[in-house]
Amino acid sequence: MFNPTRLVTTTALALFFSISSYASNDASTKLEGISSPKSFVQAPVNVNEGKISEADWPIIQDAFKKFKGVELQQGAVEPTATGMSGARLYTIMDENQKYVIRLGADFIVGNTRNEISAMKAASAGEYGPYLHFCDEDQNIVILQYIETDMSFVSFDNLRANPLFHAMGARSLAGLHKAKLDISEKTIFQWLDEAEDRLKVKGAQSTLLTDEDNALYQDVKREIALVFKSFSDDITAVHHDPNPRNFLITTDRTWLIDWETTSKDYYFVDLAVFSNFFMYDEARILPFLETYYGCPASDVELAKLQLIRPMAAILHSFWLGSLANVKQVPENMIMLSYLELKGEVRGGKFKLASPENKFTFAASMAREGLSLIKSDAHKQAMALLTK
Repeated sequence: MFNPTRLVTTTALALFFSISSYASNDASTKLEGISSPKSFVQAPVNVNEGKISEADWPIIQDAFKKFKGVELQQGAVEPTATGMSGARLYTIMDENQKYVIRLGADFIVGNTRNEISAMKAASAGEYGPYLHFCDEDQNIVILQYIETDMSFVSFDNLRANPLFHAMGARSLAGLHKAKLDISEKTIFQWLDEAEDRLKVKGAQSTLLTDEDNALYQDVKREIALVFKSFSDDITAVHHDPNPRNFLITTDRTWLIDWETTSKDYYFVDLAVFSNFFMYDEARILPFLETYYGCPASDVELAKLQLIRPMAAILHSFWLGSLANVKQVPENMIMLSYLELKGEVRGGKFKLASPENKFTFAASMAREGLSLIKSDAHKQAMALLTK
């Protein structure tokens, strides 16, 4: 990851990161701020009206008894906010100590071993919540509860806040330096798997036209071939460092939700972070400088540039699969990815419905294609293949 022969960025490629390069990335777009919920996961609440599932209660009791050796009273457990993967989250209060228990239902089937290994490493490296207990067979974990503190930054300027970007960069750097005993699956394999899932559901053609899909397939093959020469860049990768998967306190960020962890090119995490968080391309350069500890080289910028559209399309496929929509919704909102991100964070656009999940997925696919068609992409490819 840290190449001693790195070159300082001097060429025109860096200009695409120091100015707003894409029409969709208009830095003047504003968000309407919303208060951050002080909960384990900053995500929509879907907790069965505050009640513990009858099926979950004996599982929670059993896991906590294995962890602490004591009986748990039902009044000490409350459902909490959850994301879109289907896992169930509860908070537990015991002797003035608060925990979070997460129960199974992974979106990515068969990746539990990688996920638990990553949680253990994040816990040891202090860039993720402390892991108190895990049952790999049942996919149950009990984690440190972290009280988020957004007093220094609100969601309306989160993506423009250099302090948050720096904290995120340090969290990712910690992960990428870790030596995890996990299996390898590169972004190109993740993409193939996601495409297959969409095909089974009959939904892929709704996200990409035949023409766009042909372009994407050609470019994916080209980029995969280029990256075969960069095996030294393969390390532990989260794959989903999006706004919902960072817990934020006044002095650090904590990564959560490791179900898509595998060994991959570390640029994937930098690409996902850039795609989700950067309203202004100029902010990518200081983010990378914090990550590397020095200015990014032209080669590093070129690698990131090639991976960014692949990361956008992968997340489009994942969200499209969750939406499970087999035809384009009528009157679908055709905002740019940047504009739609603003609507989501401003609370005007909810991702709860399948139609809205699909709408957001389609905007990510369009963003990926716009990145592929950009001059920056052509320059990056030229630099890495010369």
